[in-house]
Amino acid sequence: MEHQEKTSDKLLEVKAEKVSAVGILLKSGVPAHQFFVALLIGSLSVLISLFHLYAAGIGGGEAFLTRTFVVSVVMVIGLLLYPLGRKSWTEKFTPATIIDLILILTVVAIQGYVFYAIHTVGAKFYAGLMSFSALEIAIGCIYTLILFEVTRRSAGWPIVIVALVFIVYAFYARYFPGVFKAPNTSLDTMVRNLFFNTNGIFGVPVAAMIDYVVIFVIFGTVLGAAGAGKFFTDLATALTGGYIGGPAKAAVVSSAFMGTISGSAVSNVVTTGSVTIPLMRSLGYRPAFAGAVEAVASTGGQIMPPIMGAVAFIMAQFLGVPYVQVAVAAAVPAILYFWAAYCAVHVEAVRLKLPALPKESLPKVKDVLKDGWYYFIPIAAIVWMLAENQSLTKTAFTGVVLAFLTSFVKKETRMTPVRILEVLEQAGRSCITVIIAAAAAGVIIAALNSSGLSWRISGLLIGLAGDQLWIALVFSAVIAIILGMGISTTAVYVTMAGLLIPAIVKLGIEPMAAHMFALYYAVLGLITPPVALSAFAAAGIADEKPMKVGWVASKIAFPIYLVPFIFVYHPVLLLKGDWWDIAVSVVTAVIGIWVFTKGSWGYIKAKLNVIERVLMIGAGVMLIWPNLLVSLAGLAIGFLVYMIHNARHRPAARPS
Repeated sequence: MEHQEKTSDKLLEVKAEKVSAVGILLKSGVPAHQFFVALLIGSLSVLISLFHLYAAGIGGGEAFLTRTFVVSVVMVIGLLLYPLGRKSWTEKFTPATIIDLILILTVVAIQGYVFYAIHTVGAKFYAGLMSFSALEIAIGCIYTLILFEVTRRSAGWPIVIVALVFIVYAFYARYFPGVFKAPNTSLDTMVRNLFFNTNGIFGVPVAAMIDYVVIFVIFGTVLGAAGAGKFFTDLATALTGGYIGGPAKAAVVSSAFMGTISGSAVSNVVTTGSVTIPLMRSLGYRPAFAGAVEAVASTGGQIMPPIMGAVAFIMAQFLGVPYVQVAVAAAVPAILYFWAAYCAVHVEAVRLKLPALPKESLPKVKDVLKDGWYYFIPIAAIVWMLAENQSLTKTAFTGVVLAFLTSFVKKETRMTPVRILEVLEQAGRSCITVIIAAAAAGVIIAALNSSGLSWRISGLLIGLAGDQLWIALVFSAVIAIILGMGISTTAVYVTMAGLLIPAIVKLGIEPMAAHMFALYYAVLGLITPPVALSAFAAAGIADEKPMKVGWVASKIAFPIYLVPFIFVYHPVLLLKGDWWDIAVSVVTAVIGIWVFTKGSWGYIKAKLNVIERVLMIGAGVMLIWPNLLVSLAGLAIGFLVYMIHNARHRPAARPS
């Protein structure tokens, strides 16, 4: 009961957090404190969206100024949305509000100084000078501390603690033993790397957010407001609802569809889960399983092309390749991810003997497509432009325009001036957490660069692994999952890119495979207990304990924990190689996940015994491995176990 009350309180906070500031401004009799804060939140959120639309359509300004401006505005919005001493920004002011006001004014003052002194500061930076005035050092320190406070409020303590650990290490590296011992980093050097260049707070992660991610967030928000979310859910239900386990399969398929327009795991959980989780429960699925299915499926949005999540854009920056190459490489592993969830849903439905949805209650595919086919136009345009190597900003801007136009097809989705402001506000507010997390990830990069820890960790990992790549991979996977339990996917990936990916690449692995390995395990951290953010979000809707949902989610995604190891050793799953090898490997991997899932869940027509389970799991691994002879052996073992099990549990013939 206590847990349920806490969950309810948290959901109420989230609802208050999502209250439309524009909506409040249009109401009469609004208290002065609400009107004032709503005006600030609404105006700044709309400003962020309009700024990115302008930058995408016309062009942005100088990099350092643009990044500081966006991060500062987002920090102010964050301080307003997550006030000190109050559960929601809609509540009355308290004495702690004075602290928020001081922090906001400080951010504004620092940004004003940056605009005023950019030529002086920029000259020092580009001249390679390391010396800054006492005022400049103070500005860098204060700004970083306020960033930590906004990060703590919006994303929690873990990412702040990780960043602080690396900073403390940089300052006191000479006191650490062995390979970790290094010269201490001076305050001047740290502040320079943190604030006064484009390698720290305003580095690659924030650049990717500002240049690419935010405009795609706006695209997803506009398309969702035009009715695409309901269309994709209806289409998934029409396609899968009539089969056994239909609602859960619809959750998987609809989340895969939503992944094409949104890369936010928690957002996907809330959007599709509010419909699919109650429906799954009503048909007999356990609450933990219903929540876990949605958590796994929604998390997959971050690795689902064509848009994927924010990290994919950062990866393209790190690799120095067009984003489309990252999306292409992610395609097969993403399909295998969702296929694993689909298989788990089917096996559980068979085991529980759950009925399909009545066909008369299902929408017809033909009718759904006839009613909303045009929602595919913006997505198709994005895919085509990416394939033609058009710039990402131009591609996303075109998608936004087309998504906006789709809203006018139907009267009920038509964008009115007020609705446009609400959508722009929603899009701007949706960017807060990711931009703040990216800025915090930039702190980690700056600390790693200042101390040189990344190079020492790489050397240590290579020394420990020797010529055994699998040791380095296991170590990296464990670190990524542990980090992913507490900090955002962006921060996990950036930390991995600085600490461990260089070591894996030095062991002879293709850079794309190494970076994709880090991305996938960073994503899996969102559904891996003890802190599984996607599972926690789904648990609130399913009314179940978060830890229980997390463990079931890990079981559903069990085959996916193996896939990154496979594509590191055999990049054919990243679509690298001969088309015949790719086709065979994909087909055997699909069959392998099906066989593996049967073994891991221990059920075909009846419960599998221990030997059958072990053989099926082994056969699944062999099928997933991209080697024709190994896969054929796995296929033979799996088929043999299936036939023997089928014979043992064949219904007895009725006496004549």
